[in-house]
Amino acid sequence: ENFLASLLLSIRRPFSQGDVIGVADFEGVVQTMNTRSTILLTLEGNHVQIPNATVFKSTIVNYTAGPARRVTAEVGIGYDTSIGDTQNLIVDVLRDHDAILNEPPPVVLVDALGSATVNLKAHFWIDGRTLSPQKVRSSALRSSFCQSWFGWFSWIDNRQKSQMNPAQ
Repeated sequence: ENFLASLLLSIRRPFSQGDVIGVADFEGVVQTMNTRSTILLTLEGNHVQIPNATVFKSTIVNYTAGPARRVTAEVGIGYDTSIGDTQNLIVDVLRDHDAILNEPPPVVLVDALGSATVNLKAHFWIDGRTLSPQKVRSSALRSSFCQSWFGWFSWIDNRQKSQMNPAQ
């Protein structure tokens, strides 16, 4: 069964060596595919051997098939903060970020109204072949927080309901 699956995978070629894929509850970089299995190096550094029959029967997400990859970052702001001003600030920060693509343009949307926060989601695109989504997300959040450092809006942690506004 694994041999037949490896032949069919070789013909269809849903991924190549070096691609970042998600399959059967694993995500990682394809190291090799042999007649029995596909070997991934997970993002945590573990080698995972997945039987080719499992790979063939599973949904395969190839994160590096296309160059652009969407990243989402979540932010909670206080109800006393202007939603529109905050959305504009975050969009401006994302547009100025070197790692974030201009097309499609970044967008910041209201996602939910929490007990102490207005929860926003920022969606932006990066070159997924060369950049780490986690690192770019962290950098974008850090840049947005630094812009807010001047005190014109407050970040709120919905779980603790504590203001994290450094200007106060």
